[in-house]
Amino acid sequence: MKETGDGAMILQVYRKYHEYMVEKNTLALSVLLDDAFELVHMTGYAQTKNEWLDQIDAEAMRYYSSAEKDVTVSGRNDTATITGRNLVDARINGYRNTWRLQLEMEFLKRNGIWTIIYATASAY
Repeated sequence: MKETGDGAMILQVYRKYHEYMVEKNTLALSVLLDDAFELVHMTGYAQTKNEWLDQIDAEAMRYYSSAEKDVTVSGRNDTATITGRNLVDARINGYRNTWRLQLEMEFLKRNGIWTIIYATASAY
């Protein structure tokens, strides 16, 4: 999928996701995420949308920066996948580190709007 049309919109959502994490803008993040969104962390822990946003609000998960290193977008019709690699400076449950974070994200297009429905985090 090229970085034009839908590909560009999906890439924009991915970048906004990281921007809003760092800004601690859970209201804006909530709009990007499907109500059934699930995030599977590097530890294997699966977290619902509301639980993750609550942890950001409470600063149990605090993101300081996210530097994009590589992103691949693929998809057809109303579904898409991004594999993105970022260096993420974060404090997770009291432990701060710069994580080499790879996100596999699934997107769904409804009524012309792309939302994130699932994400799996791993180290790269």
